[in-house]
Amino acid sequence: MGYGPPYGIPIPEEVHDLYSPEVKEAWGKFDAWWKEALYNSDGNPVSRNTMPQNVCEAMDLILQTSIPGYEEDGITGADSCYMIGVLMLMTD
Repeated sequence: MGYGPPYGIPIPEEVHDLYSPEVKEAWGKFDAWWKEALYNSDGNPVSRNTMPQNVCEAMDLILQTSIPGYEEDGITGADSCYMIGVLMLMTD
């Protein structure tokens, strides 16, 4: 996890555009759920246990898929700034 400033690899729009349609859809599905769950959390940690199955599958796909341009380095969505931040805020 020591890649990128300050905690992970940023995924700007031009990199996001390089993902397959399936992964782009997963990012959109997860991001929409995350924003709503965080908004409704009243400042409490968000639990993965409350995540719908389709969102859980989207998150798993994001975490396992290589970030475009970093395929040879084995860097995946789990190494992205976004997902590192999400995982830090989740209880499980």
